[in-house]
Amino acid sequence: MNTKLAIALLIVLSVLIFTLVIFTIFSQQTPLQSNGVLFQVSSLASLVNGSYEGKMTVHDLLNHGDFGLGAVEYMDGELVCLDTECYRVTLDGMAHELSPGSKVAFASVVFFQPNKTFDIPQQQNFTGLQKYLDDKLMAKNDIFAIKIDGFFSDITTRTVHKQDKLYVPLSEVIANQTISHLYNTHGTLVGFYVPDYMKEINVVKYHFHFLTDNKEFGGHVLGFDMTNGTGYVSKINEVSIVP
Repeated sequence: MNTKLAIALLIVLSVLIFTLVIFTIFSQQTPLQSNGVLFQVSSLASLVNGSYEGKMTVHDLLNHGDFGLGAVEYMDGELVCLDTECYRVTLDGMAHELSPGSKVAFASVVFFQPNKTFDIPQQQNFTGLQKYLDDKLMAKNDIFAIKIDGFFSDITTRTVHKQDKLYVPLSEVIANQTISHLYNTHGTLVGFYVPDYMKEINVVKYHFHFLTDNKEFGGHVLGFDMTNGTGYVSKINEVSIVP
């Protein structure tokens, strides 16, 4: 074989091998974002029956979404994920950033890319907001991720106690919930609309967790009076579930 040709082939082969190595490393370390995909850890049916063990780390969860909610391992705090960070809301209503190695028992997350934005100019309570959103969403058999930034004259949230053992029914856990109130605060509702046919998989209709702008207070939303706000909606086209 001609020496120059052999050298050229060797160079081409080296470039191909180098490119393949770089691609392999990149694909392993940088997950591709899947917009429009709801990624879910466990199911509502499993949680209701008391499956509270940690099923996925926060690090791995954030590889699948940067916005969402759920429950921390052994129900030790309400989970809120916002702006690429996840927070655990404890019994006192205070939010604490979770370490990458922390585990979740149940979670629903998306890479939030809103395809609809609207103002909420009038004061709304929780019931009124749901009716307001009904008119905005229109398609009641679809799934939506919903983010609402607003000023709340008051908001009521709940957290639950850490469970020392598994398979205590969720109804018993919620019966011992701790309720917190906050007044005159800016914050974000992080939530989803899920249609009735998914009742075994996720909380149907509207489900929101809350986090203040300073990321210091939050919880599962029970009620509120919101003076004004801005809504952002992202339609979900696919659901991926890890049992």
